[in-house]
Amino acid sequence: MTRLLSLLLLASPLLALSNKVQTSDCNDFGAHCNITPGDRIVDGYRLYPENASFDSKTCLVYFSSLWNNTIAIYDAVHNKIVGSIDYPFGGRQDLHANAVLVDSCNRELTAGFTSAYPWDTQGARVDGPNFIAQYDLDTHELLWTVDLSKPTNYRYGGFQDVAQDRYGNLFVAGTYPAALVRIDAKTRAVEPWYLSSANSTTAGYSGLAMFEFRKLLVSDQSAETGSNLVSFDVDVKRPSRPRPIPVTWASNGTLTGISIEPDAIVLAPKYRGKVLLVADNSLGTVVLYSDDGWVTAKKLGVVPSLFFGTTANPGDAEGQVVVSLQIGQRLFAVYEFFPDGVYLFPGAHKTAGERTCFPLQDITDDVERLVQQYVNRGRTIGRGRPTYHY
Repeated sequence: MTRLLSLLLLASPLLALSNKVQTSDCNDFGAHCNITPGDRIVDGYRLYPENASFDSKTCLVYFSSLWNNTIAIYDAVHNKIVGSIDYPFGGRQDLHANAVLVDSCNRELTAGFTSAYPWDTQGARVDGPNFIAQYDLDTHELLWTVDLSKPTNYRYGGFQDVAQDRYGNLFVAGTYPAALVRIDAKTRAVEPWYLSSANSTTAGYSGLAMFEFRKLLVSDQSAETGSNLVSFDVDVKRPSRPRPIPVTWASNGTLTGISIEPDAIVLAPKYRGKVLLVADNSLGTVVLYSDDGWVTAKKLGVVPSLFFGTTANPGDAEGQVVVSLQIGQRLFAVYEFFPDGVYLFPGAHKTAGERTCFPLQDITDDVERLVQQYVNRGRTIGRGRPTYHY
C-alpha cells in the first residue's frame, strides 16, 4: 500500500417501451472473471472516476469520467482502459459525469450528466440541465435522455447516483438539497419521489443501493431524519417518505452515524445483500451489516483510505474514495482527486487536471475480516442465491 501511495504522489431519441423484469438468476456476479488480487494503478489520462459499475458478463467496469463528461470502459482482467462512450455530452464543461449503473441482464447502461453549478458553488446555484441517459450496453448506442430540472422546478441539483427496480424504473438521488426522483421505465416520465424542504446549500442524498428490488437504501449527508442512512419503499404506486435506519456500532451497540462524508453506497453481491459498502470521502470505506432486511444496521468498521493520515484534515487529502464496489470476486475502492480540478478563468467551471494514474485499492480481505469478526460472534450469512439486483 505504501508503494502504491508513493507512485500516486509522483505521478432525446424516440421512446422504446420497456417490458423488462429484473431477476438475479441471469447474473453470476462475475464469478468467471479472473481478477488478480491486490492494489492496482489504472493508467488513464484525465480519467478522474466519479462513480463505477461492473458488467459481470464481460468483466468490464464503466467509470463516469467526472470532468470529461464521458464513460470510460475498463478491462478489469487486463487492467487497462479499452474505450469510452463520448456521445452526446463529451467535452461539455457545464456538466459533471457522475451516476453510472450497469444492467447486465438487459444489457443497458444508465449514466448521469448533471449541472456543474451545484458542485462549483456547494449548492448556492442549482440551475442548469440535469441529464440522465441510457445506452445499449453492447453497442453503446444512445437509447434516450431525460432532463430532471423541470420536473423538480429547477430548485434541486447535484444529482449523482442512480438505482433500478425490478421493472426497470430508475431512481436518481440529488444532493443540493436532498431529492429523489423516479423515471418510469415505459414512459420516461420523471416523478418527484421525495423533495426536501431544506435550503439548497444543505447537502443531502449522495448514494443509492437497491435491496431485494423493493427497498431503496440512501446515504443522507444531512441526516434530517436523525440518521444518515434511510430507506424508501419503492414497490408501491405512490411516493413514500424516507424511513431512518438506526445504525449502531457492532462492538458496543451505541448509536452512530454511518460516516463523516458519505458518498456512493453499494451492496456487495458476495454477501447476499447483508453488507453495504459506504464510500466516505474522508475516511475510506465504511462497512455496514444488516440481518433484518435493513430495518437496522451494524457498523462493523472502516477500511482506511490510502491517503488517510496524509493531511491534518482528512477531507483535504489528495485522493478520496468515491465508490467501493465488487469487481469479479474482489472488492475495490475507487479514488477521485477533486483538488486537481482547475478553473481556467474567473467564473469558469472546473476542468480536469493532468493526472494519468488512478488507484484501485483492493479492500477484499479487510472487508472479509470485519465481516467474519462479527459473524463469528454467533451470526451467519445465509447461503442462498442473492435476491436483489446489483
